[in-house]
Amino acid sequence: CWQIAPVVCVADHRSDRCQLDFRLSWQHPEPISLCAELEGQSLHCWQQQTSGELSYQVQLEGPSLLHLKAGSETRLTRQLSVLSRQ
Repeated sequence: CWQIAPVVCVADHRSDRCQLDFRLSWQHPEPISLCAELEGQSLHCWQQQTSGELSYQVQLEGPSLLHLKAGSETRLTRQLSVLSRQ
């Protein structure tokens, strides 16, 4: 089980980059090694844990995929979206 909040970033204009401060938390019934990745970039890894938390700040130009991986296997995926007021 995992939670990410917020998953939507609001920019003033469509061409603007958007700064998103999100928090990810996860739990697993047994110890597991997991890594959080955003568009192929590793954000953080946990080794043999049953839970984990991460606060992260990212500049988004458009929709981006956040993955939670165990080795090369993707366990969970969530899209971070960008909306504009324009």
